[in-house]
Amino acid sequence: MTRRALSQPSLVLLVAVALAAVAFSLARPSFLSAGNAFNIAEQTAVISLVAFGMTAVILTRGIDLSVGSSLALASVVGGQVMHATGGSAAATIAAVFGTALLVGALNGLLVAVFGVNAFMATLGTYALAGGAAVSISRGASTNVGNDAVLWLGRADVAGVPVSTVLTVVVLAAFYVLTRRTVLGRWWYAAGGNRTAAVASGIPVRWATFVAYLTSGLTVGLGALVTIGRLSSIQPLAGQGLEFSAITAAVIGGTSLAGGRGDVVATFLGSVFVGVISAGLSFLGVSQAMIYVLTGVFVVVAVLVSQREVFAALGERYATARAVLANRLGRLRRPGRGARRGAAVAGSEDQRVHRLEVEGVSKMFPGVVALEAVGFSIESGEVVALMGENGAGKSTLVKILSGNYRPSAGGILLDGTPVRHSGPEDARRAGIAVIHQHFTLVPDLTVAENMFIGEELRWWPFGPLRRRLMRSLTRDLLRELDVPVSPRARVGALTVGQRQMIEIAKAIHERAWLVIMDEPTSALSARERDRLYEFVDRLRRRGTAILYISHKLEEIYHLASRAVVLRDGQVVGRPSLAEVAPGQLVSMMVGRRIENLFPYVAADVGEDRLSVSGLSDGGLLKDVTLTVREGEVVGFVGLMGSGRTELMRCVVGLSPVVAGTVRVMGRKGGGLSLAELAGLGVAYVPEDRLADGIFPDLSVAENMGILWIRQASGAGLLQVRRERERVDELISDLAVRPPDPRRQIRFLSGGNQQKVVLGKWLALRPKLFLLDDPTRGVDVGAKAEIHDLIAGLKSAGAAVLLTSSEMPEVLSVADRVVVMRHGVSVAEYPRGVSEEQVMRDAFGERAAAPAPGEAAVARHTEGGGDG
Repeated sequence: MTRRALSQPSLVLLVAVALAAVAFSLARPSFLSAGNAFNIAEQTAVISLVAFGMTAVILTRGIDLSVGSSLALASVVGGQVMHATGGSAAATIAAVFGTALLVGALNGLLVAVFGVNAFMATLGTYALAGGAAVSISRGASTNVGNDAVLWLGRADVAGVPVSTVLTVVVLAAFYVLTRRTVLGRWWYAAGGNRTAAVASGIPVRWATFVAYLTSGLTVGLGALVTIGRLSSIQPLAGQGLEFSAITAAVIGGTSLAGGRGDVVATFLGSVFVGVISAGLSFLGVSQAMIYVLTGVFVVVAVLVSQREVFAALGERYATARAVLANRLGRLRRPGRGARRGAAVAGSEDQRVHRLEVEGVSKMFPGVVALEAVGFSIESGEVVALMGENGAGKSTLVKILSGNYRPSAGGILLDGTPVRHSGPEDARRAGIAVIHQHFTLVPDLTVAENMFIGEELRWWPFGPLRRRLMRSLTRDLLRELDVPVSPRARVGALTVGQRQMIEIAKAIHERAWLVIMDEPTSALSARERDRLYEFVDRLRRRGTAILYISHKLEEIYHLASRAVVLRDGQVVGRPSLAEVAPGQLVSMMVGRRIENLFPYVAADVGEDRLSVSGLSDGGLLKDVTLTVREGEVVGFVGLMGSGRTELMRCVVGLSPVVAGTVRVMGRKGGGLSLAELAGLGVAYVPEDRLADGIFPDLSVAENMGILWIRQASGAGLLQVRRERERVDELISDLAVRPPDPRRQIRFLSGGNQQKVVLGKWLALRPKLFLLDDPTRGVDVGAKAEIHDLIAGLKSAGAAVLLTSSEMPEVLSVADRVVVMRHGVSVAEYPRGVSEEQVMRDAFGERAAAPAPGEAAVARHTEGGGDG
């Protein structure tokens, strides 16, 4: 799937180059002469060539600091070979390329194979190559008179320098390489999300190694052009080249975080730097000032070409302003006594608060995210905020927490209009958000996290009052009944304990309204129950909870009423005591869903997966199960029981230390995920954000990432066929919006999960390993995913399914395998009760089986708590 011919940074740089050229020509009309244009092209040729290879490396989230010294070493070695062979051009050119490729291969080996940090690895080869160049040449230059060796840097074709022609040819080659080949797509994927690339069967190490090898190739070309331009070999040639190449790439919008970049923009970035330098020279500016002014122009160009930088600067300015105002306000307040009294929320203010959202709308370019949203919440109640992914819940939360400002409407607190200029304003108003990803610092203690940013001191900028902070933290934890020591390191706590500390921190900051976003998504059953108790304690002490979840059972367990969003509008504010779950689902999705977890019977065939005594040498100890065509096998257990580890072991992402794995009748242990995909295996990981999607790539590029490997000819993308296949999958899976060019980061969670499923469906697999495939998706998407699973089963596919929701597995599975402490302890046919499964999962002695549960296929004693 192709992108636009010119990216946004390319267009910006094209305009910037044109404006700079016009500006310099107004001061010196001769600046726009053909001779000067060719001169600029010659000067930027080496930078452009090396920057192309640098872009490839940066795309993989790497860096190559050795390009300058590698160029010098390649030139020096070429000179030595030329002297030893009596001036052989072929041997000299081969030596130049061979040396540059050798350095590139060494970098690739260190980074890709041995896992050395790219900065440190290439810094080492930078010193090694630079020292070797000076040592071999003894610091002396060597004149070159061989026309063949000098040709790339000195010759011209019809008046156009050969180096310029070479730059254009290499640019075209890199354009094709990055946009029209499987390898190029792998570079973007490996840099955009390495773990997702590994979980998609992409040979990340090989792709990274080739990127560094490609950088070595462009260094070799740059070395020959440099020799030709200087008519000599200089041991110090290439000094500062790494800076120029990285600058050209970054100006062109290539992200140092990897996964985003464009060689056309890189080329324009090098031209922009060349035009600025040449123009300042024309104006008679000293070389020192040229460096200074070039640096200024480069910073401006980066800011303009990378729009997210502007957004980040704006957000940080607003946050810094709010933080500064807060700090100044605290300096004017009395210190110790006020701190001690305010440490525990509720001790100083027991008023009933009320928050009203009135007609709030939020518009983004081309999108209405919220339209006239209104509801209220007051102290001591739990209100559920519900809606499909993309309904506007996240946007509303960001408005309440001060991260966004509404386009229309407003917020009233106790009848008074409030306007948050940033998150700090929302916190001062008593509003706190508990996100799925915690904001705690794992290496600090609980007490240190509680007071981070507001540390108690004996005097301004003086020593910390650690004992007092621990004492106040202990009082708060005791009041909230959180059994954790203030001295405990946060990183050593369980996920559930960290979540309670996060909530306690919000209460410490005097929050009366706590917004919880999917708080049970990463909790075990016992931690979930403790959270329910904790929420009830908060409610009884007067704290308001705005609770966001896609799990209907916990919504009905915790909340008294709900606010339902659909397409950015409030479609209902029902009392949960008066509305059935089916009606609530219909409100959210705008249609009636008869069965959220449908079961379909199918003919059972041969074994697709057979696992016996499987162990990975870690958490997974002894697992035995089979999955046959035409059936869904549910694989259940508590968090940490080994569910995910089993799937990773089966697909080759974790080692098989003991036991056997057979896939499609063949021995599976030792096969890579790519090889298993070729056999018809699909693997959907538990965490789609970390292991499933490539956020900077489009829907089409994500969905086709596996298919292109099997459908490409000689490594070239079959663009038309890919487009047709992706359009077919988008239609079949009802991905919304149905735009294959849209970046997947802008899709809702449910639609992202459909794309993750789609990238495997493109291969038409026969065995599906689905690790909690409906985690964090709305009920509408959940129903669609289970309709898909039912259809796959009917078509003869075999499905191994895990889920954090027990009713989901029990509803759709033909058989259920129970895990405990890495051991498969029981297997039941369809119809087993949740109570029986949980007894086995917790290791409790089983009672006599109820009617319909007697046919226990297997029960192992080795999985006890001992």
